[in-house]
Order: sequence, then structure tokens, then C-alpha cells
Amino acid sequence: MKTTDPEFESTLRAAAEKWVGTSFRRLHCEMNVGVDCANITYAVLSDSGLQLPEMRAPTFGKTVDQSFDNIISEFLADFVKSEAFTILDDLDNPDIRPGDILLFRVTKAMQHLTAAVSATEQLSVWPSRPAAIIAIDAKWRRRLIGHYRYA
Repeated sequence: MKTTDPEFESTLRAAAEKWVGTSFRRLHCEMNVGVDCANITYAVLSDSGLQLPEMRAPTFGKTVDQSFDNIISEFLADFVKSEAFTILDDLDNPDIRPGDILLFRVTKAMQHLTAAVSATEQLSVWPSRPAAIIAIDAKWRRRLIGHYRYA
């Protein structure tokens, strides 16, 4: 499937809705048990029919002693290197589409990864909040530091 297929957005939303309510758990990917932001992004995009590179989920070959920011950075670099995703240079006025991967700077020391479910919504899971489909509002847009699109 491609992100431009007419049924992609509804397929993506259905895949995302299955994860809603799942708690955060670092380097884990089990629906209704626990998942982190990189794993939920990978799982939902894969479940939506996108052909993604094998990433050795749920740990992506990493260990819990590595910083999560480094894991996210290497995860995105592997996606770009595999040519599955391209980097977009539109951070000031992003053209967000279903299936895009969004990278946010949440604090000086923490990044957050989400999958766009629509032009205005994203699937997010956070240590203090279970997975939910939330708005990509002005607060989130100000924090955007990376935008990736399925190639």
C-alpha cells in the first residue's frame, strides 16, 4: 500500500485506534500491555500496509542502557538510509499527511516520535499518558524538529 492510496487514511486510523489506551513501556511493543513512541509508530505504519525495513522491533537492536534520544535518532536514520522515508524540510509550515513520522523536541533532553493519522492528528504514547490520538496543535507544531514521509 502507498500513503496516496484512497483507503490508506482509514486503514491507518483503524490500526492506530487498536493501540489507544496502551500504556507506555520503553523498548516494548505489546498491544494493551506496553509500547514506546518508536515502536507504536513502527507498528501502526506497518499494520497500515506500508512496506517498512526490518528494524528488529521492539528493541531495534538496542539496550535499555542507551539513551532513548539516541535510539530514536538511529531509528530515523535507519528509515532514511533504507529509503523507506525521506526527510522533509518544511518545519516552519509543515504539510503534514497521514503516515508521516513527526519528531518533536519536548524538553532540552527529550525527543518524542509520533505517526500522523491525519493532517491534524497524531498517535502518541508518553510515559505519563497511554496511547491516544491527539491534535497536532500549535504547541506541537512549535516543537517539531523532524518531518519524514514514506517514499
